[in-house]
Amino acid sequence: MPRRFLSPAVFALALILSLFGGGLVPAAAQDGGEAPTAQEDPPPPEEGSEPPFGWLQVSAITCTGGGDPGVVTILLASEYAPPGDCVDGYQALLIDGIDYGPVAPYLELQIEAGYHNLYDPSSGASRDVEIYADAVTSVVIVTFAAPEPTTPPEVVPTDEPVDIAAEPTITGLRIVAHACKPDIQTVDQLYALGGVTDRLNACPAFTLPGYPSPGGTVNGGELYFDFTLAPATGDPQSPTGSGSLAADYFCESSVGPLDNDPTNDRCVSTAGFDFQIAEGPITLTQTAIPDTMRYVAAETGSGADAGVIAASDPWSGYLGLDTSLRGTEHPIVHLYYLIPPRERGRSSLRD
Repeated sequence: MPRRFLSPAVFALALILSLFGGGLVPAAAQDGGEAPTAQEDPPPPEEGSEPPFGWLQVSAITCTGGGDPGVVTILLASEYAPPGDCVDGYQALLIDGIDYGPVAPYLELQIEAGYHNLYDPSSGASRDVEIYADAVTSVVIVTFAAPEPTTPPEVVPTDEPVDIAAEPTITGLRIVAHACKPDIQTVDQLYALGGVTDRLNACPAFTLPGYPSPGGTVNGGELYFDFTLAPATGDPQSPTGSGSLAADYFCESSVGPLDNDPTNDRCVSTAGFDFQIAEGPITLTQTAIPDTMRYVAAETGSGADAGVIAASDPWSGYLGLDTSLRGTEHPIVHLYYLIPPRERGRSSLRD
């Protein structure tokens, strides 16, 4: 009798204790263990600023004389001095191991600022070149070739005295002024057009009043401007004083498409002023700039003449030239002018 009476009681007590103990286990675990820590979301990555970019201009030149045939050198434009007779060349090039196309004879890229490796796969020539932000870095790749055999000229004896103080060498130089279309507002936009031909197409040449551009060409009109060319030896020269108009131009039939109209043969004026001037350092100073325009940049028409432009300060209108570093017989220098938005009432030529 007592066993049968107590068994339900014991069972009920055990059930209560199990329920009570089961309720305490989580509490004990919470009281005795470490409090769980909420998982914090990682902070969003900081947004990095866009890396700065600059422009790399590469010209390929082939020269006879001054080096062993087959040798290739990679030079900055400031280091380049024609070692002999040089012409536009063709060069394969890898930039940081990437083929952006041949230098034939020019290659222009917008590239991240910093050091980049230029490598010629045919010769193994290599050089690291620093690209500066918002600036143009010019490089000249020179390939040396064997000169063609020539017959030495016959020396005729003469009794005439030798003039020790010889006259300075006179060389030709052409200056061309270009008015860019209004949607080009910065130097970056100007160089983003592509190569030299693309810039000349978007910025036709303009001439002085009374000096007409070639007929049938797209041109910048006749605008008043002036500059002086001061050689190290000899008198200063100017367009109206000693320059002569060279009515030059190029057309689609010779350089390829220049617009989206396949039915015409678009021709663009590159008329400029020719000078005969003492070879060597020359200072070009702009003394008058067309109203509403701003002078921003200069470049040579051929990569072989890249070394002719030695220094430039567009804000002051100064351009340092050295025709002794030319690679062609008659260097051409192109001056680019932009038509910036103007505030009412402003009159400064460079505002």
